[in-house]
Amino acid sequence: MVNLKCSVALLACLLPFAANCQESGVKSLRGKPSTEQIIEALNPGAEAAGKPTRTRGLSLGGSGQAVAPVAGWTRTLDLEIKFQFNSDQLTGDGAEVVERLGNALQAKELAKVRTVTLEGHADATGDADYNVALSLRRAQAVRNALAGKPGLPTDFKTIGKGSSDPADPAHPTDPVNRRVRVIVGG
Repeated sequence: MVNLKCSVALLACLLPFAANCQESGVKSLRGKPSTEQIIEALNPGAEAAGKPTRTRGLSLGGSGQAVAPVAGWTRTLDLEIKFQFNSDQLTGDGAEVVERLGNALQAKELAKVRTVTLEGHADATGDADYNVALSLRRAQAVRNALAGKPGLPTDFKTIGKGSSDPADPAHPTDPVNRRVRVIVGG
């Protein structure tokens, strides 16, 4: 019985760390990032461009060089894509960020991208069901804005998460929680 209590106590202590680890791979760009910044954040080979990969003592190649991404890789980026209040209509700044995202997805550095998932997120203001529907419409608006660009991956998925996964859980109504998460994979 004591072991069970100790196990439960240990698990309770480790859960917050596990939640943080899950989100640690999510990059975030605020404001109006450049096309180059978006490419760098989504590039599966960015580590190979001179940035050392931390391995905790595991060598990924005898020469110290980074290994190319394996099948099934993903990269995740939160973008601050602005919309009109309570709407799926992009603002001028939002349209500019989407244009830069499209340019990034056309770049040779992201040529291995095969799938793009656009997750719409909302803050906690308002009804939860409404926020799920609004966040889905916002993700679809980004997809539609990208649809006319040649050379983009053909597999685009859209998801509305509402306010279920805030960027800032301590402040669920903060505007930082209104975003589109871009998940690319190859």
